Amino acid sequence: MQSVSFDVLPNFFIIGAEKAGTTTFFNGLKQHSQIYLPFSKDRGYFSKDELFMRGIDWYVDTIYKGANNYSARGDASVQYLIASKKVAPRIKETYGEQKVLFIAIFRDPVERAYSAYWHKVREGSETISFSEALLAEALQNPSEVIFPRRYYFHAGCYAKRLEPFLQHFPHQNFLFILYEDLTTAFARTMKQSFQFLGVDSRIAVKQVWSNPASIPRSRQFQQWLRQPYGLLWEVVKPLSKIAPYSLRRKVKRRLKSANLRRFSYTPIDERVAMDLRARYKDEIRRFEEIIGRDLSHWYEQ
Repeated sequence: MQSVSFDVLPNFFIIGAEKAGTTTFFNGLKQHSQIYLPFSKDRGYFSKDELFMRGIDWYVDTIYKGANNYSARGDASVQYLIASKKVAPRIKETYGEQKVLFIAIFRDPVERAYSAYWHKVREGSETISFSEALLAEALQNPSEVIFPRRYYFHAGCYAKRLEPFLQHFPHQNFLFILYEDLTTAFARTMKQSFQFLGVDSRIAVKQVWSNPASIPRSRQFQQWLRQPYGLLWEVVKPLSKIAPYSLRRKVKRRLKSANLRRFSYTPIDERVAMDLRARYKDEIRRFEEIIGRDLSHWYEQ
């Protein structure tokens, strides 16, 4: 069992799907004075083996120092939903019978998959068409690795991704939010979230959208920036002893942003969209039962 107090550990997790508005939601929560969140999301302690092996004390000392002054403390990562088979048992093992809450955010899986594809293009890691990428993904074996190179379709199988969490934690510990809730009723959605977390729901926060559509000016430079090691690492390594991680991350983000130009990607091919909706239909119906909402517009378009 962990050696740290539950008063320091996060007591809620944001496990939203990638490209479903999790960054916008995260930025909204960060504006609340009673909520503690790290300076950035997607740290991935429970999903990354190399971090999880460092232990719960490292997790707290690195990310949650001073968090005990906040009534709500969160950990947000889109990796947690992708790697739910591994993450859910790890969280359960860590918390035991201690209550922990989950806020899960989702988006029309076809729109999400297409948005994720263009995000990979922006990052410089995707070079083929969307239809070709879907075919390449189908040739992968998702069971072989937790994070395959491509998971456009599989990341949208929400019922399948949620099941490991629901096997370990009661349904009432989950708040389910849809992307359209954030786009059409942001204030109401944030108030509902604050009530769920047990903090003052009267506080108003601003809606700040992130990750606009863009493509790299130089794909090679963007790929270079994304490498965890290599030349960039050799350049910044000497700074690691004097510059905090937050500053180094900020510099890297600004370099990546400077290499991007705004871009409006073309609408998804209707035939590809129809094929995806047909593939998702049974999965969406299972997901409807879990969250108790009518999502027929996701598969009847």
